[in-house]
Amino acid sequence: MKTNRDSRIRKNSDTERASRSEEENVKVAEDSKQFVSQENIGKMFVDEFNFEALPNPNKEGDPNFHYFWATTTNPQDTPYRRLRMGYQFVKSEERPDFQHLRMKSGEFEGVISMNEMILMKIPMDLYQALMKEIHHNRPIEQENRLKAEAAMGMQDSRGRTLDIELKEDEGYKDLGKPRRAPSRFE
Repeated sequence: MKTNRDSRIRKNSDTERASRSEEENVKVAEDSKQFVSQENIGKMFVDEFNFEALPNPNKEGDPNFHYFWATTTNPQDTPYRRLRMGYQFVKSEERPDFQHLRMKSGEFEGVISMNEMILMKIPMDLYQALMKEIHHNRPIEQENRLKAEAAMGMQDSRGRTLDIELKEDEGYKDLGKPRRAPSRFE
């Protein structure tokens, strides 16, 4: 009877393999002890809740510009719409710290990108004006409109205005009150 001695097939038990995986498990356990030390647990907790998928381009960028990650997948807020608002594409030559994120080909070649996001910038004075309009002026206009509509809604079935004092909760009392705009938006 002939015996087949193929060197590619192991004939012995998996004792070597088990010991190797045990060594790996011990190493992983030791690494996790170091990872979950008292010193690191606070940082780990904060990092989990402050997860940032994209680097913050405003940290080290030109202070005369506000930088913004624009998506290329939203049909309502396209990079071309942002261009019409005054934004500009950020080329890799402008930001050496993000040069490794340079788009190598395609529609946005040379622009800093990460996944479907591309980096854009806008002059700071224009950014401040946009933020004041969007986050200060428009909300006040909407509050005034809400307060006026609530007062108009107090009519009887024939359309005659009722002389009823509106009950106002704390939030309603503040609607339409003049507020000073922040001196600077971040």
